[in-house]
Amino acid sequence: MILDTGSIREGHSVVRQASDLASVKDDLPPFSEKVMCEATIDRTGPMVYVQLHFEGSFRQECSRCLETFDFPVTATLPLVLQEHDGKDGPADEEDTADFYFNTGHQSVDLASVIYDEVMISLPLKPLCSENCTLHLPDESTGQSSRSEESIDPRWEALLKLKKK
Repeated sequence: MILDTGSIREGHSVVRQASDLASVKDDLPPFSEKVMCEATIDRTGPMVYVQLHFEGSFRQECSRCLETFDFPVTATLPLVLQEHDGKDGPADEEDTADFYFNTGHQSVDLASVIYDEVMISLPLKPLCSENCTLHLPDESTGQSSRSEESIDPRWEALLKLKKK
């Protein structure tokens, strides 16, 4: 989402926008539709306070069955933008603002904070559903060999110890 701070007036406003997150798109998993963003904005002088809400679905591959599915991500983030001569773009970690802008560069690209939030929201081992099960075919019969009763023969010795 790109905010044009030049068009944001004093007081309260809301900006809605569909974004393809062009500046970070290559680093994200594919998504089926543009990410929907809504910024609730309160501006007082050089300070712009933003409540950014976004939602989108990102394609993931199930780590069990390898099927592709859409994983929804929704987040709401508070951001502070500050007008500052000579500075524009993301702020340093020790600054009170999250982004700076000036009269020469009034567009603020919020894609980097959306990227961060998406990446921490996506699971390391995604599952298409909680009860997703992987059924591997038996090499000799071609039938599914997985059942609650079958035990890997390598673990049989431990099973004997457990029974004692």
